[in-house]
Amino acid sequence: MQNEMELKELVIELSDNLNQCMAQQAALQHAVYAVLANVSDKKAVRNSLNVCAESFLQAQESLGLPDDMIETYQDEIAELLDTLSDDIEQQRDADWANEGGNIHLDEDKQ
Repeated sequence: MQNEMELKELVIELSDNLNQCMAQQAALQHAVYAVLANVSDKKAVRNSLNVCAESFLQAQESLGLPDDMIETYQDEIAELLDTLSDDIEQQRDADWANEGGNIHLDEDKQ
């Protein structure tokens, strides 16, 4: 009976820790997207993310992190990098259009 109580307490503690981790992850993700929305040098942010990702992946080998955690991390970083790439492309197109370029092709030429 004592073991069951201890096990139940551990499960509750693990559940609380998981909920806290998920809340922290969501807050960090929102913070990163808020920063991305207000940063003009998206290429510098992309380069910084790449450096952080490479460092994390090198460190994970010595930390012995589980494969599913690494996959999740890689998925999140890939999503951020995709968003940055889209933002960079949109900014490039906007800059080009502001310089007098025409980003829309004529329908006859498509």
